[in-house]
Amino acid sequence: MLRKAAQWVLRPIIAPVDITGRPSKTLCGRCQLITADALASDHGFDHVPRLDDLADTWLNCSLCYILRVARLRGETNLRLKLGPPPPRGKAGDFGITAICGSSIGEVAQVVPQLFVAVPIGDPGAAYGIPVANRQLTDTRSQETFQFIRECINDCARLHRCNLSRADLFGPHGLRDPYHPARLIDVCAFRLGDNPKTDHVRLATIEELCPQYMTLSHCWGNGLLDEQMTTLRNYDFRKKAIPVDSLTKTFKDAIEITRTLGVRYLWIDSLCIIQDCDKDKAAEIAKMGDIYTNSFLTIAASLKGDSSGGCFNKKSITHDCIPSPRKELQSIEITTRGQTGARSTLILLHQLGSSPPLPLKNSPLSGRGWVYQERVLSPRTIHFTPTQAVWECREMYRTEDLLSNPTGIIESTMPGLIVSRTTQNIDPVQHWYKTIICTDYSYRAFSKPQDRLIALAGLAEVWQYKVNDAYLAGHWGSSLAFGLAWLRDQRLHNREADSKGHNCRNPTW
Repeated sequence: MLRKAAQWVLRPIIAPVDITGRPSKTLCGRCQLITADALASDHGFDHVPRLDDLADTWLNCSLCYILRVARLRGETNLRLKLGPPPPRGKAGDFGITAICGSSIGEVAQVVPQLFVAVPIGDPGAAYGIPVANRQLTDTRSQETFQFIRECINDCARLHRCNLSRADLFGPHGLRDPYHPARLIDVCAFRLGDNPKTDHVRLATIEELCPQYMTLSHCWGNGLLDEQMTTLRNYDFRKKAIPVDSLTKTFKDAIEITRTLGVRYLWIDSLCIIQDCDKDKAAEIAKMGDIYTNSFLTIAASLKGDSSGGCFNKKSITHDCIPSPRKELQSIEITTRGQTGARSTLILLHQLGSSPPLPLKNSPLSGRGWVYQERVLSPRTIHFTPTQAVWECREMYRTEDLLSNPTGIIESTMPGLIVSRTTQNIDPVQHWYKTIICTDYSYRAFSKPQDRLIALAGLAEVWQYKVNDAYLAGHWGSSLAFGLAWLRDQRLHNREADSKGHNCRNPTW
């Protein structure tokens, strides 16, 4: 909450800032003098004597343009201060508060959709301004893996993502979890310098299941026989699998698992015997538990098939991600602070989004099978084309640190199954309106008949919340509600699903 002097009137502006068509990142002489010291002071930074003065600079100054189109109230003595998050931002984000003199006293207004950050090591961080990592390299770098380790440690120390089934689902969750029949042992053989001699093997899991990671990926146009486990090669794979024979995505997933110090990895096409209907039925029935009990899921969000790998060649920050509106996304102001140290303010436009911008429109985001994998996994590291993104049951975190910089609890997809995030919401309504209508029904399947199967693991978990009979995508006590729906022709595009659609599936 903004601390106000007695004469202030707080009036948040909720109208969006439209800076389309103003790509210039030039600043006027006055804006170039803004410092973190001044913004954090009790008085703030004196900007212009009269609000109308912005008319002289707004066409040639990016920040003056934002202030001008924000339609600030008041007439005289515009001052800028660090303030609460802009409207539609998240608690923990920093924004700019504009204070103007008027006939009724000073009016304090939050500048909409304008966020403030400083680079790592900047003295401005002493004022609590969120830190941004502007020195991204690529997602195979040591820095990326250090980021992942920090996320894992923070999650284990601060979050409730390791809740047991009983904690998550109450008395209904007391049954023993099902574990996968087999896992890939990525450390079964001593590593050599020659990648052609690098091998892993399938390990059969009996009673005690070791810690393991999972891979979430898109099959694309299909996999070759040697890249899947079949009845023909199963016995050989229990002895050794040449890593060089696997797809690039599988190779990268093995490397990630080894680098993070985990011995076992689960990949559907390798750990399920693909031409054995009995084994497929048994293992697909366990999918919910397989992902729920995974230590960490690797989401290969770089490409739309398993040949694309996980690692990008060059990472970029939020403000460099192409936007269809082509709006100005960041302004940097570098000055000398009170101590003479160099300091840089980063002003970002329209930063707040959930999920974070790097996850939106990623190749995995529209795939059907991936939905329950992402919801049920307690922790996922997304390897996107732009940077690595962490997601757990309590928060998102991007590698450039511009998403949720203070680590507050927010709504994530894995958070759907944590009881306290949905305790005030009717679970049946939540199932239809949030899970089915908002997300799942829009996803694509290579095989339309998988649409119901790919939701079975999540449905089992949700049944603990609903405490009702699950009937092929619907709930027994609310069939009338579940069947009363209308397709949105403007947004729905399921042409790929129209061929050979199995009539036994729900109509959605």
